[in-house]
Amino acid sequence: MTQNHIYIDPDEFAKLVVSSESLNTGDLEDTAKQNLTLYLISKLLAERFNAVEGKAFDATATKDQDFEMTIGRLQTMAFLQVANRNKK
Repeated sequence: MTQNHIYIDPDEFAKLVVSSESLNTGDLEDTAKQNLTLYLISKLLAERFNAVEGKAFDATATKDQDFEMTIGRLQTMAFLQVANRNKK
């Protein structure tokens, strides 16, 4: 059985996320900060995904535990992002 390893280019993913969001606060510095934050969070998310995905091919890694941790982190990040948007 052949397993395909999934890899997300962190820089390309972060650029795509930032380009798909329309963040404009009216203040150039604030908008730049928000876009930078979104870029960095997106890049770190892709890097974390790649790390977990890489462990999927390691027979010694606990796959279920990694998956649950990744889902938990994604849910937390999504909740925080929505909460931050609702503050504005």
